[in-house]
Amino acid sequence: PAKRGDRVLKLSAPVKVKRGEWIRLVESDPPKGDAAAGSLIRHLYGEIMPPGPGLIGAQRIVRFLSRVKSVAGSQMELERPLPYDVRAEWNPEIHRFVPSVREFGVEHLSLHFPWTPYPGHFKEEGYNGLFLQNVSQCWVNDVEIQNSDFGLDLNSTNFCTVSKVTLTTSADRG
Repeated sequence: PAKRGDRVLKLSAPVKVKRGEWIRLVESDPPKGDAAAGSLIRHLYGEIMPPGPGLIGAQRIVRFLSRVKSVAGSQMELERPLPYDVRAEWNPEIHRFVPSVREFGVEHLSLHFPWTPYPGHFKEEGYNGLFLQNVSQCWVNDVEIQNSDFGLDLNSTNFCTVSKVTLTTSADRG
């Protein structure tokens, strides 16, 4: 276990990471039916409201990245303080974080799709703008996307910046 603000993790077994490498800490809410189900969600909500039923038992619901400051046996010191507690019932896992794409950017781009009336959810043509997934330290800057069904999506990204993005339509889509 570790508390929010801590930088030292005591691991169940030694890991092969070196100083300066990135790691990802993930935690999952205990499965539905477990006595602790919903406890991670309640913790993230500051214990002030119950979790929504769709979040109870969610896997890898939180993730935190840090560089390793030091490793000695099964103890790891992180460069960044933990933003939330670590508890055994949340099945904490440490993974080496090595993104396949880093330091990539899209700038000064204009995407124009044909105008269509909005047909309803899941009935769109698929005029989707930019989709960044599993990337790190990337950016989107000075981009206009017109008449898209989905303009910009960042999924499982880390340390990415989006600035000066404009979503427009050439006429009312309804």
